[in-house]
Amino acid sequence: MDELYNTCRACAKDLNSHKYLNAMNKVNIFEAPDIAKKLASCISVELSLADEYPKFLCECCYQKVNDFHQFREMCRESIQHFEELILAKKSLFSEDEVPISILEDQSRSLTRVNELNHLEDSSVKYQDDLEKQTEVDDYNKKYEIENAEYCEQVMSTPNVHGHDENNCDSDVVELNNIRRVKSEKTSLKKLSDCETKIIYRCDICPSRFFVEHRLIAHKREHEGLMPYPCTQERCTKAFNRRSALARHLRQHEGYSFQYACDQGGCDKVYKHKPTLVMHQRKYHKLGPELKTHICEICGKVFKTTTMLNDHHYTHKDKSERPYACDQPKCMRRFSNKDKLKVHLMRHAGIKNYVCPHCGMRKTTMNELKVHINYHTLERTWPCRFCTHICNSSGNLKTHVRTVHERAKDYACRYCERTFAKPDTRKYHEMTHTGEKPNECPECGKRFLQPAALRTHRKIHQRQGVHSSKAKKCEKKTPAQETVLKNAENTEY
Repeated sequence: MDELYNTCRACAKDLNSHKYLNAMNKVNIFEAPDIAKKLASCISVELSLADEYPKFLCECCYQKVNDFHQFREMCRESIQHFEELILAKKSLFSEDEVPISILEDQSRSLTRVNELNHLEDSSVKYQDDLEKQTEVDDYNKKYEIENAEYCEQVMSTPNVHGHDENNCDSDVVELNNIRRVKSEKTSLKKLSDCETKIIYRCDICPSRFFVEHRLIAHKREHEGLMPYPCTQERCTKAFNRRSALARHLRQHEGYSFQYACDQGGCDKVYKHKPTLVMHQRKYHKLGPELKTHICEICGKVFKTTTMLNDHHYTHKDKSERPYACDQPKCMRRFSNKDKLKVHLMRHAGIKNYVCPHCGMRKTTMNELKVHINYHTLERTWPCRFCTHICNSSGNLKTHVRTVHERAKDYACRYCERTFAKPDTRKYHEMTHTGEKPNECPECGKRFLQPAALRTHRKIHQRQGVHSSKAKKCEKKTPAQETVLKNAENTEY
């Protein structure tokens, strides 16, 4: 077993030999940044820590994997560059004078553009490619059958005109030429249809689309919204996929999607069948066993390799995270694009999700769900060390970390003090910089923390109440005015 683990996963060389005794000459696949993802894309096989394969690469194979990844990215950039050059060159020719070679290149470039713009719909693209390949295979089979039938017909025809086998071959060649010309005409016609399609361009980023609804959905993502909103009145739901929206619209029409678990003693009901299947696999042990991916550093278990690879960054320095914020004076880095996207939405002040109870706005749907739970208390998270009960899993982690573990992981950038919470550190650092971002709209006084501003505004509210009472006291009732007049008359 030790011999298996001490070999290179790619070339199967023994890493314990005299050539590989140096520890720098072997690389752990799951510890090196992004090497597991690069190797998986290179060999088209999912990698997992739970498998029994070797976990190391030799220095040579490690370099080859990086070279392959760089080569693939270079090819993608070249395709985009050539596509722009070809489209520019196309404008020099009229539609009737475009050479066939350029048309073929444009057809390839259009295909590449379509692939780049529809990567997320990989399942649909795969199905389309499969149908196209099936059509090509059917055409080839039909062509071979017709060709064979034609040869048999020619060979069985009496040699009236003195045709021999060479003449039959020439007839077959002529037939092939006719078919090739027809296929070229068909391809040119398809290309002309493709050229007449309108390309919809995003005015925010370089993305392009052949369908308008894809562009509209894409622009909604720039605004921090779900791409496909419900079109029914008074329905605020939105979805990530168009198929999910279509399913939701069918529910408006009266269709019911209920998938109940048929196992004894289980009353769970789900809206989606895959969720039911996952429930049965997890709790009733039906179907294949769920794969688990374990962190070799801390032992945490994750459902997918993507989640595990994202977790690996928690054990590394923050400077190694691949996605950096491009906003000025912001040094934050993130482990994936989705986290960076949410962070940029916070910079832009985008808060599209509104609480129905208090009107507070949130940036993401998950944040809104956590906030709504403070109103409804549908779920609670009790502490296992004390009687404290939290309203979210994040608050429970913070409670355990700060109260029971007494951890202070957040250090001030200006002094040696450390803090248990990032918000506490943020307000402390403002004492160094002199910032007071919270301003009173009544008197203009500024405060460090929002809580201090709220306390200050209560003073203005009390003053407003007292002033209104004083004004009421100053006003005299008609009866009081009559008594005063009578008193004045008696004096005279």
